[in-house]
This record gives sequence, structure tokens and C-alpha cells, in this order.
Amino acid sequence: MASRWLRTVQAIVLTCTSALVATAAAEPARAAVPVRLYVMSPDTDVLTVLDPAAADPVVAHVHLSGLPQGVVLNAAGTRAYLPLAGGWVAEVDTRVHKVVKWIAVPSAGLYSAAVSPDGLAAYVVHQVDTWENRLLRASMTDGAITGSWPLDGTRWCQHVRSQGVGSRIFVSCNDLDISYLFNLNPGVGTLVRSDSMDQVVDLAVSRDGTRVYALDRATWRTYTYDPVSTAELGWFAQGEPVDWAHEPRSIAAGAVTGEVYQALAGSPGTIRRWNAGTGQFQDVASADPASEYSDVEFFDGRAYAVDPGLGRVVATGHPERAMPVPGGVSADHDSLAAGPAPAPLPPGNTKLALAAAAGGYTLTATNVDATNPARLRLTMLLSGVPARVVTARPSEGRCVLAGDRFSCEVARIPPGGTVRVAVEIRTGGIGRLTATAEVIGEGLDRYPADNRAVLTTAVR
Repeated sequence: MASRWLRTVQAIVLTCTSALVATAAAEPARAAVPVRLYVMSPDTDVLTVLDPAAADPVVAHVHLSGLPQGVVLNAAGTRAYLPLAGGWVAEVDTRVHKVVKWIAVPSAGLYSAAVSPDGLAAYVVHQVDTWENRLLRASMTDGAITGSWPLDGTRWCQHVRSQGVGSRIFVSCNDLDISYLFNLNPGVGTLVRSDSMDQVVDLAVSRDGTRVYALDRATWRTYTYDPVSTAELGWFAQGEPVDWAHEPRSIAAGAVTGEVYQALAGSPGTIRRWNAGTGQFQDVASADPASEYSDVEFFDGRAYAVDPGLGRVVATGHPERAMPVPGGVSADHDSLAAGPAPAPLPPGNTKLALAAAAGGYTLTATNVDATNPARLRLTMLLSGVPARVVTARPSEGRCVLAGDRFSCEVARIPPGGTVRVAVEIRTGGIGRLTATAEVIGEGLDRYPADNRAVLTTAVR
């Protein structure tokens, strides 16, 4: 899961081994930017939010109503996007730690997603069958598929990255013992494939968008590509692939051109920084035989890595900090995101009522604030008996349906105003059906208990 440079090709091409400085090196000086980390837990729908500067780093737990397969942030740190098993992308408002939208996308399994810098489009891989994959562009407004490109000669594709400062999208795909990097320019619709590698396990994009990095598990090499032509510019490596228990698992682009971080598995596990200027790796975290680093991210002068072996996230620097995560941390790629803490919200006050109606439900959201208008979002999820949402008609705003769930956005509700949503559903069995609804305002609610409603009914 990662957001992921050299002026000359000669500086990046090495022999298969490189010098290694064994002692933990000092990290670059950091600006005083509040940081938030978002980490997935294994086999649960929970996203844990961490503040690495706080005495108790756990800020919140976000329930996603689906197993996350990766996490990515927008530049402002106000939104997190997570592909979920089953074919959804969840949008989380990080200011209130709530899911505010799901969009449904066709896929046999979402392993990674990238979101455009403006947050209006998600890029995901659709596995049509064993021998056919396509890169899809889905609108984050209504879930409509607005672009589709074939990923030829591939069996599975696990990493999708955005250029960040540009518009290009990069995808790594494998076909048995061959891997490719695909480069999409959405503006003109062209998709370019690189020369083959052996087995790509991670991608990263430089901060300035001028280089793309691909970590090859079979050779332990990190290849460098030009983001426009997709031409290979060289590679660097930390050694020969002789001890698979100590292999590099993940990469992240550092703050400056030619700086790349690697997370290594155990015996001992550590985090290393590649410096193109010196042609050396340096350990930037304490080596620990019990560590199993599997994903690394970089933000504001510091590298952060998940350590599933010890159930923690480690922050490099002086002092180094290990942050245990309740429930442990996922060993999946793209399981960690790092970015700026979102700006605090002004006060607000909303409430929600949920009632059964003929063929479905009625949701009523109220802006209780007597002074300020409110922008509201509503979500509802069905569980229990198999069911799907057929329609969701709001009195104001628009709703997006996604199978057994939906989300609505209302641009402005005046003080004391209400919005109602008429929901029609279809069920596919006999038993009990539970509807869980929530209203989320863009304000810090002093009375959050009345923002959520649950209604269980019998289906005969």
C-alpha cells in the first residue's frame, strides 16, 4: 500500500550488490507537520488511525463494512480510500473517522486502487478471467465506469499508483514468472507496457513524479522507469537473493531525488534507505530478528513501516518509536498510509431517524444547529438476509447505490432543516434483516449518539 530519481542513468545502475552501512543512520530534519497514520488489521474490517506524536498513538478505529485490501490518502489528508473485498471502494472522511461513501466496481478481487489528485476518479483492476485483466476508471461521484483499458498478457495485477503531481496511473501485473509495468495517460487514453521483469511486489512514484520504482522479488532489484516513456533507466539492489527470510518486501520514495526506502523481512527485519548520491544503503531502524516488515511509507522526513511479526508500526528517526496496534497489523501490501493530519472541524450538531416503510425504509436527517447550515452525508448498510438497495430517493442531494449499501450527499441544509431519503429494497430469503444508517455532518458533533440508527425486521 504505498504513495509512491536520478538526474543521470549512470548514478543508478549498479552491480548486483551494493555497499551497506550497518548502523542505523540519522534521518533528515523534519518540519513540524502533524502526521496521521492509517493501518489495516488482519482479517477484519477495521482501519486504525495513529498519531505518532501522541503518548497514546491510537486516535480512532474506523469500521469499513468490508475487508480492506489497501489504503491511500489524498494530498490534504482529509480522505482515505480503500478497495474492499467484494468489489467496493470506500471513501473515509478522516476528520470524523467515518465511511461517507461506497462505490461498487466490477472485480474478482480488488488488491489496490489509486485515486486521482482531485478525488473524482478511482482506478482499479477488473479481473475478467484468468487471462484477462482491465484497468477501470470509476467515478467517485456516482460509481459509473468512465474508462477501460486492457492489461494484455497478465494473470493478476496487485499494485495501482497515481503519479501524484501528474495525471498518469501506473499498474504492475504478473504472469507466472514475468512482470510488466503499465503506464496510463488518462488524458489521451494511451496505455504503454514496459519490458518484462521477473516478479514485481511493489511500486513507488517519486515525490516530484519524475521516476517510477518497481521492486522485483525474484532478483531483489529495484528498477527505475521514466514515467512518460516507461523506458527502464537502471536498477539498484541490496544483495543477491540468497536468504528469502531477509528479502525486501516494500519500497517508498523518500523526500529527495534518489532516495528510496525498503522494508525487509526478518532475520533480522529492518528498514533501509538507498541514497543514489553515495550508492549505499543505510539501516534507519533497529534490526530485530522477530520483525517481519511488510509495507513502508514515507512522509515529512520519516519512514513508517508495519511490522506484522510484532503487531506494531515503527517510525524511524531519533528517537525511533514502535507503536503497538490493537488487533495487530496486516501483512498485506498497501496496508499503511501516512499523511498530514486533517484540519480540525468547527462544531456541528445533526441527528438521524430511521423508520420502516412499505418496501423499505425512510431516513430523516436533521441539522439541529440553530445558526449554521450543514453539509450532510448519509450512509446505510443492510445485513442478515441477502438484500440489495433498489432505489434511494433523497428530498435533496443525490445518492449512490452499491449493492447492499448506499451513500447520499446533501450540499446544504439550513439551520433546523431536514432531508428525507425514501429507500426501496429487495430481499432474497427468510430471516432477519438489519439496516444500519448514519448521518455525517462536516462539523464536530457534540452529541454523536443520535447520528446512528439501527433497525432489525423479520423477513417472511
